[in-house]
Amino acid sequence: MKRKSLVTLLFLAIILFFVGYGAAKLMRKTETVSFTAAYVEKLTDSGGHVTEHRYIVADKPGASVRVNVSTKADGSECRARIVRTPSSTTFVVDELMAKSTIYHPLPTAGGTQATIPNRFTNAGTARSFHYDAAILVAEDKTSRVERWIIPQLNDLAVKDVRHWKDSTGTIVGTTEQTVTELTVGEPDPDLFEIPVGYREMMPSEIQVALFRDLLPSALPHLNAGILMRSDDAYLKSQKYK
Repeated sequence: MKRKSLVTLLFLAIILFFVGYGAAKLMRKTETVSFTAAYVEKLTDSGGHVTEHRYIVADKPGASVRVNVSTKADGSECRARIVRTPSSTTFVVDELMAKSTIYHPLPTAGGTQATIPNRFTNAGTARSFHYDAAILVAEDKTSRVERWIIPQLNDLAVKDVRHWKDSTGTIVGTTEQTVTELTVGEPDPDLFEIPVGYREMMPSEIQVALFRDLLPSALPHLNAGILMRSDDAYLKSQKYK
C-alpha cells in the first residue's frame, strides 16, 4: 500500500473510532463507571507492513477523554487528547513542535456529524478482564468489523478489528485496537484539564503541524478538501459558544 493509502486508512480509523465512541456515549445509561483503559492499535496494509501506536481512554461521570501517544523524530512523546463533556468537545495537543501548546474546540453533538455505516448484530459473548463482553459483528461495502464491548463499563470496546475494503470488495488493510491494561476507578484528573496558556488554532493548522512533526513524508498527501471542511465546521461551531 502506498504512503497515501496508509495515511487515508489512519484518518478513517481515527474518525470512525471517535464517531463510534461518541455515538455509544449518547445511547448509554446516565450512570457512568469511572475507568482508564490503555490500548495498542495496529494498522496492517495489503503488503503486510504493520504500524503500531498507543492510546488511552478514560471515563468519569460527566466527561471522557482519549489520549493518542505518538513518538517524534527525536524520540520524545507527543500526546493528542479528545476531551468530551455534555456541552463541549475539545482537541488538545501536548508537547507539539518543541512543546508549543495548541488546542481547538470541536463541533458538539448538536452539529452535523458522520454516521456509523455498519449495523451491528450480536454474535455471542466472551470473557475479558473479568467481565462478559458482548461480541458485535457488522459488514458493509467499506469494511468488516468485529467489536467486543463491556456493557458494565459504559460499553467500553476492549477489542475492535476492522478489515478495510476497496471498491471491488478486496481487503486492503486491517485496523486492530486492543485493550492491554484496564483500571476501574477515578482516572488521573490531569487527563481532562486544559493547561493555562494553551492557545486556540484552526483544525488545518494543527493537522499540518502534527504531520510536519510526526510524519513529514505524508504532508504532500494531506487532503486539502478535508482540511477545509474541518475548518468550516470549526468556524460554524464558534457561533454558538
